[in-house]
Amino acid sequence: MRNIIKLIKEYLHQKEEKKSLALLHWSCDKLAISISDLILVTDEECEQIINQLEQQIAKEIGDEPYTVSGADLPGSNIPADYVIPQAYTWRDIIRCLKQRTKQVYRIKTETSMGDVLLFYYCSSAETWKQLCGRAGYMLISTNPLAEIGFACHRMN
Repeated sequence: MRNIIKLIKEYLHQKEEKKSLALLHWSCDKLAISISDLILVTDEECEQIINQLEQQIAKEIGDEPYTVSGADLPGSNIPADYVIPQAYTWRDIIRCLKQRTKQVYRIKTETSMGDVLLFYYCSSAETWKQLCGRAGYMLISTNPLAEIGFACHRMN
């Protein structure tokens, strides 16, 4: 019986790995990245990158709101008292990098953009409760601090 359970667990693990790899390939295709340009980031490197990003975010952005109100969007048809939850913030990006539910990759690049990272992003539980959750692979630059692209594969 233990052997059967072990075989089932191995099969499910292999199936999950194939699904994860297929998602990575799909995301790279959507973001116009070649799989051969991905360099796996070690846990130690990722910790260094996270520390640098946290310092950079604190210096450049500070505390950013989780919501935007209609009053923050002049000229829009959105009522001033209507609150729109943001799909993601830099705090959420750091949270996802820290959790590392999937691997983090550095992209081989010939630009002066600092590190260009590809990682799996899932918005906060709050956004899923408010029916604006997103998940997929995100591409960011560390210099300047910017989101380059997002291949969303799941949303509500």
